[in-house]
Amino acid sequence: MDTIASIYLIALTFFIIGLMYVQARSGKVELLTTRNFFLLGFIVFQLTGAAANLLSGEFGYFAIQNHTLTPLIYCFMCTVFLGLFLFFYRKGWITARLAYRFRLQPVAGGAASLLTLAIFFVGVGIVARFVLTYIPILGAGFDMIGNGLLAVAAGLAAWATVSRLKNPFVVLTAVAIVGVAGVVTISGDFGRRDLLGIIGGLGWGAFHGYWKHLGFKSAFTRLLVVGAAGFLFLAAFTAAREGSFREKSATEILSSLKGADVGSGAWDLITGQNAGANSMWIIENYPSHYNFVPFHTAFSVLTFPIPRKYWPDKPVALALSMPDDAGITQKPENWNIGPGIIGHIAHDNAWLAMIPYAFVLGIYFRFFDEYVVQNPLNPFAILPMGVAIGQIIGMPRGELTLFFVLSAVYTFGTFFAMMFFYQILKMIGFTMRPDALEEEYDQEFYLEEEDIYDYADEPAA
Repeated sequence: MDTIASIYLIALTFFIIGLMYVQARSGKVELLTTRNFFLLGFIVFQLTGAAANLLSGEFGYFAIQNHTLTPLIYCFMCTVFLGLFLFFYRKGWITARLAYRFRLQPVAGGAASLLTLAIFFVGVGIVARFVLTYIPILGAGFDMIGNGLLAVAAGLAAWATVSRLKNPFVVLTAVAIVGVAGVVTISGDFGRRDLLGIIGGLGWGAFHGYWKHLGFKSAFTRLLVVGAAGFLFLAAFTAAREGSFREKSATEILSSLKGADVGSGAWDLITGQNAGANSMWIIENYPSHYNFVPFHTAFSVLTFPIPRKYWPDKPVALALSMPDDAGITQKPENWNIGPGIIGHIAHDNAWLAMIPYAFVLGIYFRFFDEYVVQNPLNPFAILPMGVAIGQIIGMPRGELTLFFVLSAVYTFGTFFAMMFFYQILKMIGFTMRPDALEEEYDQEFYLEEEDIYDYADEPAA
């Protein structure tokens, strides 16, 4: 059954990839959407990773015992979740009207305006990460917003540059901005997903700022090149990580990438860090050995803002409790694993949690993507929707509560921070206006306000 299940999971992977390709080519769903990044994370952490576990027989610390029934149930749950998620995302219901109601006025900023904003947001990001982060209770939030603004700065730089590659001043300025944003991101306490935010911000800004207006083939080709380069960089970063990695300076981290085993890092990324195997272990052990905890994930999201020091008995995350349930010892304090989103659903009782979790996630990502549709040329609306790419990809791995909350804080926190600081800049005389560097596409694709109103009456499929 292991081999059959792995073949099925691989086939399901190709189906999802094919669906994303066909829908993007037909214009139903754009290539770069939060939905597609979530599906990418699901493929890596729940499909190809689980297939690799089943084919190799390597399950990490959470090996399953029943290799007939457990993989079968796992494949069934993956299929049902994906079907429900895609159905709820397609329906969308209130998301189109909600996105339309909170749309922004069109902005036609030139390269000078966009690069100036990018420089400003790099500065604010530095302050947020290394000064405001020490504010009690609120510090963690400022650190997230700081990382979000750094990703936005990279997106603004890409937005300003991809249509002006023949202008050396614009290109060099953008490279400097992205370089500083990247160095700041990997300085201090950071994670791989924060670095992915910079890489994702570049692709997100380039795609929505210009590439998608060139047609599907041109946009797809460019994204393949940028995506491959970003994947190789992340693979090198993953292979170079050590226990004291976060304590190194940015220079030391960059130096350590030179001798990194890219192949090993790539395999680690592709195999999903045993999240699929962990999900299967949960399916096998709940409720046969441990009781269901109905809606544990949903309850954890609602109570996440409450500090544990004020609520010592606050429910523990599944990523932390699962190793204790399995009797795993001799690990560092707070050592955790990725239970996988299917594992979360199984732990919370799939009969109760499957439909509402798929519904919330489908509507959640549809709102983000619909907001981009309703604001087709506004970087203030589009870029914040892409700052949490790392967290969105990480959701299918789990801990789902953590990544869901982080994605909301990154996205909405960055959005409101951008709007706040832009108003301050306007007060001192800064305005977003086209400049002499504007290319022909700016005139061709700029929509008047009434055009956007008409467009909003036809929600994306």
